[in-house]
Amino acid sequence: MWHAVAPVTREYDTILYESDQPSAISVLNAGPGGVLIRAWIESFNSDGDPSISINLVAGNIRFVCARLIRARLAAGSEFSAIAWAYLGHGTR
Repeated sequence: MWHAVAPVTREYDTILYESDQPSAISVLNAGPGGVLIRAWIESFNSDGDPSISINLVAGNIRFVCARLIRARLAAGSEFSAIAWAYLGHGTR
């Protein structure tokens, strides 16, 4: 079911999806730490504030639709692993 699995560390905000067209993905935080999912609907400017921020504790699954979706380690967490699945292009 999962298309990709990756670690989430302090050194890098993992890119889960990036395209000029929004797409929906499901994200599972396998733990043990917390993960912050950040998504940009209109812009690829990953330096700016995200359009969507979702905090996932270990075991949580969430769905998000955007043009750029990244995962970052939540404050106080040392390490986590995530899995995600591509669900298709979103509509606007």
